[in-house]
Amino acid sequence: MTIRPLADFVAQLTLVDAPDEVLTEARRQLLDCFGVIIGGSTAAEVRALAAIEAKDRGGSTYLGQGGYASAEAAALVNGTAGVWLDFDSGQRYSGSHPAIHVVAAALAIAEEVDASQDELLAAVIAGCEVGARIGVAAGRLRPGMSPHGGWAVLGAAAAVARLLGYDAEGIASTIDLASSLTLLTSTSVHSVGANVRHLQAGLGANRGILAARLHADGFTGDPDGVRQVFGGFVTSSFNPRRATVELGRRWEMLRGYFKPHACARFGHSAIDALLAIRRERAASGIHTDDIEEIEVVTFNAAAAMTDPHPTTELGAKFSLPFTLAAAWVRGDAGPASFDYAARRYPAIRRLAERVRVREDPAYTALAPEYRPAAVTVRFRDGSTATVERLNAAGEADDPLLPLWLVEKFDSLVEPVLGPAATTLLREHLLSPDSALSVRELTALAVPLR
Repeated sequence: MTIRPLADFVAQLTLVDAPDEVLTEARRQLLDCFGVIIGGSTAAEVRALAAIEAKDRGGSTYLGQGGYASAEAAALVNGTAGVWLDFDSGQRYSGSHPAIHVVAAALAIAEEVDASQDELLAAVIAGCEVGARIGVAAGRLRPGMSPHGGWAVLGAAAAVARLLGYDAEGIASTIDLASSLTLLTSTSVHSVGANVRHLQAGLGANRGILAARLHADGFTGDPDGVRQVFGGFVTSSFNPRRATVELGRRWEMLRGYFKPHACARFGHSAIDALLAIRRERAASGIHTDDIEEIEVVTFNAAAAMTDPHPTTELGAKFSLPFTLAAAWVRGDAGPASFDYAARRYPAIRRLAERVRVREDPAYTALAPEYRPAAVTVRFRDGSTATVERLNAAGEADDPLLPLWLVEKFDSLVEPVLGPAATTLLREHLLSPDSALSVRELTALAVPLR
């Protein structure tokens, strides 16, 4: 596959070319990524990783922590922090999470070259388009494969190459190199709750930078690397023509989603359905022990998440019985619904044992266009309630309100930066008139000492 049309697109894109709705969406993606990175930066493991990588000196910022390291190290740490809460945005048509890979890499390089916010924004738009379009061309992953650290790495590489001022030939070479630097990862880490999974996005962002550095040092990649890697090993349905369909007219960024729940996206339709039943039941009182059973009928990937008693935070996020039980008891599926206290909470554990999950092949056939779930709650008084969702909230056809995204950002950032700094950072991220450089912007994203 020649990726030259994508490279030309990346090299030639200007903010004038992008419709207003794309610019707005890109700013929201930056807002969301800053939020989840700063929110995830408080994890002890992320702090430990930052301390190790801080030995690699440089001028790129650890968001939410302070301290500086090389662009490569900052991308690794910020990318890891950004998926720690499993709250980052994604794109179901590509089966991946382009934004966190692209933003973590682009942000670190933008600081290094002292880029403007407009230059960062253009690189993020271009990188997200490349990452998503390669995923669209790839089609469905082979069973058991994880998308983190996969084709989104190519988007990170494209964004970095643009920020470094490469021409179309240099961008194409960087993408070729990146195709040989992607990760081959398994979804088994989700089911066992192994948090090495979070490193996959951080490593993906890091390798996007590495690919651009290697091009500058004279390394070359396989000109057909994208097809060889993603068409030969990752999927059996790779179609390179899909990567350039309506390029510059159909924006993949506008077909993405933001997460309202801090857990595996596959379970969001079921959570939305259950919370709708909970709201309806609220008028007559909500008593967890009044529930005899919760039945979930859904598509194959969601139906595989069945462990009622996960032992780790990540395992809880990939368990439909647990996520539904926590959502019913707590009224939401935010980050606190998966911490140690929630996993040990007796009412949640008892209810999780009464959740039954099964696949409907008709639902499976609808993916990825739809990710359906039908949830039925059977109460001990003999009454039942059923809600079906074809897709989860947060998609382009069922978007989250802008105010909700602001509230999500504030809830993640305020505990780290405080209210005043959170408001100031948010305003500059969303404003098309902000005059701050990226360095000045990231300086707002660290706590005052």
